[in-house]
Formats: sequence, structure tokens, C-alpha cells
Amino acid sequence: MITMPHTGTRPLNGVNAQVLTDLFTRAHADGEPLRIELSTHLRWRDGLATEGAGATLRLDGPRDRSHHAFHTDLPAPLAGSDTGPAPTEMLLAATSACVSAALVELATAEGIRLDRVETHASTALDARGALGVEGVPVGPGEVTLRFDIDADAAPEHLQTLIRAAVAASPTAQALIRPTSIRTEPNR
Repeated sequence: MITMPHTGTRPLNGVNAQVLTDLFTRAHADGEPLRIELSTHLRWRDGLATEGAGATLRLDGPRDRSHHAFHTDLPAPLAGSDTGPAPTEMLLAATSACVSAALVELATAEGIRLDRVETHASTALDARGALGVEGVPVGPGEVTLRFDIDADAAPEHLQTLIRAAVAASPTAQALIRPTSIRTEPNR
């Protein structure tokens, strides 16, 4: 179980310690779910490009509307226009970002000062699967995350934090133990 000993009033690692402490307290208080609901809306732009038209997040309360815009495309060798990152690049970026955020939360919870965290994600896939070649798997194979971290903690402890961050990352866990996808028809 993750504890939250760092309860100082000054932010550590740029994290609002009070908000993080409150989240830890709520999560471990009574066994009730701390439900987060997320949604995004994408619109096809042109060719193989899409753009994000909005997103919302709700944490046991009213929905907060996010105004973060994003778009995707495929590179020219895959028939795209290369106007943005490919969806699989976004998947790697989302996984890196989620694991890095979990790492920062865990380090902050332990009172560990971080000076630098860089995450490099990579994978490979056989494009034939996405092009319908029978018997060829669709999607990426193993994802590798490589971390460059400067912190006031021993390298062995940083490895422990990295493993705990992967275990605590909803995005990484969606890759490790995939969730289902439900589709709904036009309304």
C-alpha cells in the first residue's frame, strides 16, 4: 500500500501536496470507489487525420471540461499527410505520461526530490496486420519504457518506484491487461 508521509505545505516536485494527500486519504478511507470518468471527442479532418474536439473529466463530482486540443495523422509512407503524431505514437506518449505522473506522485508521497524525469517509449509493429493480412497480429508488440531520472534516491529505489508507477498507471495497465471496447451506433 502506498502511504503519504510527505505532508509539507510547500509543493515538492511541482505537485500540490495537499491535493495529493487528500486524494490518498479519500482512496484509502472507506473502501468506496474513487471513480474517474473520462471522455474525448474526435472528428475526422481529412485524409487520415483527426482532431480532438474536446474532453471531459469527472472525479466523483461535476464534470470539468478540458480545452486541450490535439490531432493525429499518419506519416506519408502510410498514406497520411504527417500533420501530427500517429495514433500509436499518441499511445506511447500517453503511456509515458501516465507512468511518469505516477512516478512523480509516488516519489512526492515518499518525500523524494526529483530534478529530472525523462521517459523514452518505443515499440514495433507489423503494418501488414493493420492492412488486413490474415494471421498477422494488429497493433504494437512489447512496449519498452526507458527512464532517465535525477533524484535524491538510490538507483535501486528508483527501480522500485518505476515498477510501482507502472503498476499504478491506468494507461500502462490498459496495455498490460487490455480492457474491452464497446461500440455504439449513430444516434
